[in-house]
Amino acid sequence: MKNKLKQLLKIGILTFGIALLLTNCEKDDQTVLDESQLKRTTPLAINKKIPFEQSLHFNKVASKIGKLQTKISNV
Repeated sequence: MKNKLKQLLKIGILTFGIALLLTNCEKDDQTVLDESQLKRTTPLAINKKIPFEQSLHFNKVASKIGKLQTKISNV
């Protein structure tokens, strides 16, 4: 009697674990599908070539290049 109860308990826990695993994996697949559809409709960044003069930090880079050129010419 005691062994049958232990065996039934083990089978019940195993069945519960498998059912839980299957339901969790089902939700993960839907999440991946939703994220991939979001990426297709609204891109987070736009890849675009711009001239160096129009870059955000052009003034800082240009001033540093100018300083380096004066140092090189003085040597």
